[in-house]
Amino acid sequence: MDENRTPLEVHPVIGLSYARSAPSYSDEYRSQIIELAERVQSYLLAGGADVIMLDASVDGVPDMHRLDGVVVMGGGDVDPELYHSEGDPSISCVDAAADRFESSLIRRAVESYTPVLGICRGMQVMNVAFGGSLIEDLGAESMHRSGSSETSMVEHPVQIVEDSLLFSLMRTPEIQVRSSHHQAVQRLANTLQVSAWAEDGVVEAIEATHQPGVETPWVLGVQWHPEDKGTVPGQLETLTSALVKEAERNQLRKSDLMSAQSH
Repeated sequence: MDENRTPLEVHPVIGLSYARSAPSYSDEYRSQIIELAERVQSYLLAGGADVIMLDASVDGVPDMHRLDGVVVMGGGDVDPELYHSEGDPSISCVDAAADRFESSLIRRAVESYTPVLGICRGMQVMNVAFGGSLIEDLGAESMHRSGSSETSMVEHPVQIVEDSLLFSLMRTPEIQVRSSHHQAVQRLANTLQVSAWAEDGVVEAIEATHQPGVETPWVLGVQWHPEDKGTVPGQLETLTSALVKEAERNQLRKSDLMSAQSH
């Protein structure tokens, strides 16, 4: 990056995190996760961002100085020990390194007012990172995951809460989504609020709690997969475009802060 360029000439940098090398993932599952991550990457690039692909399985400390925005992708189940549970037998594909990295990444992003988008597991990590817990198995009859050998994705409607960040983006009270999850938010973290529900009462989206007179971090988690190829056109573009715009604002904010500190 050329240090002589002005902030408006430099693309915002978004870190896209997923457990690419998780030892608990099968080759087939890893391939699916990579495909979904690369689809999000392509939309972020098309929206004008530079993207750093972060392998959450390589345990380390997130470098927030490099990032103007963050996306945490789907993947295996969150370690139940993180929300003080012994764990359901259905829990699988746990990667403790990814849990540590992404929990830290999300917390550091929120603390620095760096915008965060969580998708599926990313939303669940978001909730757990701030003290929430998860329903460990929605059961075999759940409407949120297919039992088909061809695809685990299912389509269903979600109701969006008015006066929410998600509603301001989608501009409609109901959308059709593509889901594939057997877990869900149980106890919501104190700093988060629900912004969408499924018809069976399962939480489908969360965001930072809005407090009058207080700057609210741009934090949004969706339980579904807007990056799935079968999703209604426009959903992924809407979410990634909004994130890129917030990342641009964050980039300018950091630039202004550095300029003020240098004078």
